[in-house]
Amino acid sequence: MTECEGGDNSTITAVMQNWGSASIDWNIALDQNHGPHVGGCGTCNGTITVNSDTKQVTYNDQYRDIAHFSKFVPKGAVRIASTVRDTTGATQVDTVAFTNPDRSTVLVASNPGTTAKTFTVMCDGRSFDATLAPGAVATYHWH
Repeated sequence: MTECEGGDNSTITAVMQNWGSASIDWNIALDQNHGPHVGGCGTCNGTITVNSDTKQVTYNDQYRDIAHFSKFVPKGAVRIASTVRDTTGATQVDTVAFTNPDRSTVLVASNPGTTAKTFTVMCDGRSFDATLAPGAVATYHWH
């Protein structure tokens, strides 16, 4: 996926859920007004925001997303299916899973909702429960 602008949600997760192999965030650093702006999306976020007045740096969602994927999903990892069964009709967690070259498994999960979500991860006859705060992303890695 190219030309990911880095919006308010996890663009990398969405790309990987749809069997993409890479995602590029074009806007590394923008100011508090989403600039410099040369056309196209006028409300795109940068990976970081640098306030041009105070010089304060804010690390945005896509910065966190890059950290989750780059640390735990190495070159050669293979995307595997992951599902979330939603029997309540409520917003659940978004997930994407991989088998790494060392045969370990990685699951990146995010909670786009406004309330905490508890879910069960099941793989190869083993399971564990996890809870994500609203807006949180977590990476689970096991052998």
